[in-house]
Amino acid sequence: VIECYDVSHIQGSDTVASMVTFVDGVPEKSRYRSFRIRGVRTDGNEGTLAQGSRQNDDFASMYEVLGRRFQRALSGTDRGDEDDAWSLPDLVVIDGGKGQLGQVLAVIGDLGVPIGAEGVDVVALAKERKDIIGRGRDAVARLREQRQASAPAVAQDAPAEIVEGAGESDGEPADTPELVQAAEHAEQVESEEIAAHEADARDPEQAPGQAWIDYVVAQASASADAGPDVYRVRPERVFVPGIREAINLKPGSSERYLMERVRDEAHRFAITLHRKRRSKRSLKSALDEIDGVGPALKRALVKHFGSVAAIRTAEVAALCEVRGIGQSLAERIRATLGRG
Repeated sequence: VIECYDVSHIQGSDTVASMVTFVDGVPEKSRYRSFRIRGVRTDGNEGTLAQGSRQNDDFASMYEVLGRRFQRALSGTDRGDEDDAWSLPDLVVIDGGKGQLGQVLAVIGDLGVPIGAEGVDVVALAKERKDIIGRGRDAVARLREQRQASAPAVAQDAPAEIVEGAGESDGEPADTPELVQAAEHAEQVESEEIAAHEADARDPEQAPGQAWIDYVVAQASASADAGPDVYRVRPERVFVPGIREAINLKPGSSERYLMERVRDEAHRFAITLHRKRRSKRSLKSALDEIDGVGPALKRALVKHFGSVAAIRTAEVAALCEVRGIGQSLAERIRATLGRG
């Protein structure tokens, strides 16, 4: 039995978490679970959560979800088939790297659940990542868009002539002739860059950093063959407890396919949950604007139509079928929801 968790939110709002379960490599949707994140206290106290002292971040949310999930498994309550759905899995897969893995191990350790053969195995699956190892025409394009920006904000994107294709797929970038050439070029123009910064300092009437920006753009115009940003790709990696370095799973292997499938399913389920919750909140907010629509009528609408989408698209005649809604109120509801 494999379980995977994911957290979904938009800037900390409507935070939800998903739990998906695979049995013998096949999704067992009857054992999927959703969690509404309650939040954690930031004042150092334990106990009941209080509005205004909550903190919603991915680490804290994952800690809360795993704590609730494992406490349910360890509670020992007898719920028949339902209890089987909450029994401890063989493997927990976490979307992330060392930080996320450490968070999971902290929760499991706090609850006294053994790690490994005597308890639960845990791994973290880090997504493929692109690291920029050289700046090219993309950086120049950003500079042109930021001509009025301050010098410090722009200087970090200062381009060097980098030839596309340099670097290795993993590990440190190789000292290829292209990268050596780029380094030599950077040294050659260093004095000109310093001169541009000094020109900014001498001319108080000029916008901050303008001489530097003009210099960079002029250099880019003179190098029409400047390539795009150069990346190195770090493939999907697996982190396991007790091993410092990540394990690179072979592309196309059955192990990598299964782990990616489990991770992606947890992500899909979490996004679906988040959208539903956000949609319901949006509907309630819209209905709050309408005189005559109270909590009881909101519940009646949801019960009658079955979904938020159905309420939003309902015509006046259909709205009138709900007990307590007359022609005038139905028209106001339709007009309000139609604006959304």
